[in-house]
Amino acid sequence: MNSMVAMGPAIPGKLFHRAAMLLALVAAPAIAVAQSPSHAPTRPPAHAAAHPLSPADEIIAQESNFSKLSLKGNETELKKIVPEDYVSVAGVITHREDLFAGVRKFQSLVKSYESYGCSLSQIKLIDPKVTFLSPEIAIIVYRPQIDAACYGEHARVVGLAGSMWVRSNGRWQLQMQTYYADAR
Repeated sequence: MNSMVAMGPAIPGKLFHRAAMLLALVAAPAIAVAQSPSHAPTRPPAHAAAHPLSPADEIIAQESNFSKLSLKGNETELKKIVPEDYVSVAGVITHREDLFAGVRKFQSLVKSYESYGCSLSQIKLIDPKVTFLSPEIAIIVYRPQIDAACYGEHARVVGLAGSMWVRSNGRWQLQMQTYYADAR
């Protein structure tokens, strides 16, 4: 994995590394952002009304929105963009309810991590590439990057992620994801 991990003096090293990795595994696969927290197609800011998002940028925004909602633990909004037949492959095959259980578990870990005075960054989508299989089906691949900090020490976790978005009834929904730790 392409990561740098350093432990602060007051936080157990395993917790520091585990928090950063779990963040990558739970939030990054879409994990981790549309300008709108809903499942509706993204609307640009008012000043950009003359320049709507390109279809590829709309998918990148939706992927980022999923990450933000996952990090915040917002199951209500996540359920609007994650259909019943959602599937994820990251070492094991998981489904929609597994995703929500993972988000809840992650929120507990974040609270523990933050109790040590540590912080986690938002997920950055590094080098996203979008391919449309049709006007209604898009695949995005990227490198999710998460930074953690604790007592002046820093860790960076970078992975490899891919998602498939399907437009259904005019709305983009996250159909499938895959995530792997970057072995470089």
